[in-house]
Amino acid sequence: MQPTNKIAEELTQLFNDRQFQKILEISTKNEINPSNEPNEAYIVAASLFQIGKYDECLLWCESLAPAIGGDASFASMYGAVLRRLGKLTDAKHVFEEALNIHTSNNFLKNNYANLLTDLKEFDKAEKILVQILKSDPNYEDAKANLNRVNFQRSLISSAPDSVGIKNNAKNFENNKLIDPLAA
Repeated sequence: MQPTNKIAEELTQLFNDRQFQKILEISTKNEINPSNEPNEAYIVAASLFQIGKYDECLLWCESLAPAIGGDASFASMYGAVLRRLGKLTDAKHVFEEALNIHTSNNFLKNNYANLLTDLKEFDKAEKILVQILKSDPNYEDAKANLNRVNFQRSLISSAPDSVGIKNNAKNFENNKLIDPLAA
């Protein structure tokens, strides 16, 4: 999103300089709010995300969604903050809606793949990340996320067999002994 006035230009420069707390101070001083200043409010929300104030960021994102919900970067941040707060179903909806519009946005696809990994949809996440890396082999975050997919998948595949536990539960129901280690 491009700055449209002096305050937005100042906030953009501060954001680029990673002066997130200063942005929050200016937003309070100037009473910036999502309904009147969506460009400036977007920078405030992004700053809140950067400093880990996810609950506050979500409030700003929810207010901003009607005005700038179609922007790929905004949707990526909105989905990511929902993901960070454990609202995975809501995050999936935000990502999928945005990807219907921005089908080739690698940043958005990368964040969606992170969510799919959280949801243990490893094959789908891997497919997206491989596609990203084919179009941009130097995308370091996508490489790291592909490693995360493989690591998470290996944890699941090396977990103890739940079939043995189910079989022992069935044996208990039949008044047979249960192997306490398997249970």
